[in-house]
Amino acid sequence: MTPTSSFILNYFANSIWQAPLIFVAALVIIRLAHRTEPNVQHRIWVGALVAQVCLPAVAVTPIDMFASLKMLLANFFQGDASRLAGVNVMAGASEVHGDLGLPIPMLSMILGLYACVTLSFLARLFYGLDRTLSLLRNAKPVQLSGSAASRYGALQEVFGLRETRLTESSRLRGPSTIGIVRHVMVVPQGFVTNSLDEDLDAAFSHEFAHMARYDFAKNLFYELICIPLTYHPVMWLTRARMRESREMVCDAMAAAAVDGQQKYARSLLRLAAGCVTGPAKTSHAIGIFDGLSFERRIMTLTNQGPT
Repeated sequence: MTPTSSFILNYFANSIWQAPLIFVAALVIIRLAHRTEPNVQHRIWVGALVAQVCLPAVAVTPIDMFASLKMLLANFFQGDASRLAGVNVMAGASEVHGDLGLPIPMLSMILGLYACVTLSFLARLFYGLDRTLSLLRNAKPVQLSGSAASRYGALQEVFGLRETRLTESSRLRGPSTIGIVRHVMVVPQGFVTNSLDEDLDAAFSHEFAHMARYDFAKNLFYELICIPLTYHPVMWLTRARMRESREMVCDAMAAAAVDGQQKYARSLLRLAAGCVTGPAKTSHAIGIFDGLSFERRIMTLTNQGPT
């Protein structure tokens, strides 16, 4: 096989067992530090995600590790290292494949399937981007007036944002953020007129937190680098944990910008009750209800601690 094919197969084989180990390691670190702040948890999960993507490129397999361990034990006990090891396991692609006992046609089939799955996820990424741009083009500007406009401007200054746009769309079920350089907040149709002032402040603050952190751009970057590992269920778990911790970070920033965690948590509950129906949001917009553990977010805000 070509060097490129061998590298891809090694990457795939390594990712199968390395991704779960990295996930468990990140989980153990967070569990040991039970009261870790959300921003620290988020950094840990981001680090775990990057490690899951990058480490499989290193030409190390379980067979290599086992052979190295036997060599070390043989040297320690001053035995015959070559006899104890039985075989010499090389880090090169051809040796690894031979030790695995897979014929070339089967390796070619695995390579083809992996390439097809990876390309399908890449196509899905670009499809989501197209939907996001379509949403952005069709969203209608929202003109705030009176106290709503002044509160919007004041919160914008709190988060150090200069220019943002507020739009609405019937294709969303909750407030979301789009944009890399120019930040756009998109809310469901009628959201501004049908929400209480304090709930609007909570929603604006949360989305401004996403903008201040450049979460939309970061999310696109993570989506792109994860393409080679998107097939792996453990990567899905890592990304879910990363999204959850990101939302907790933005919750903390938003609560500090309004009237405290308790009031902010009540606003979140009312917003969630009003936004549970309707069409799903576009793939890549960063929204206030992203993540799968809304209950954990509320419990964290109310100082009961996550379960």
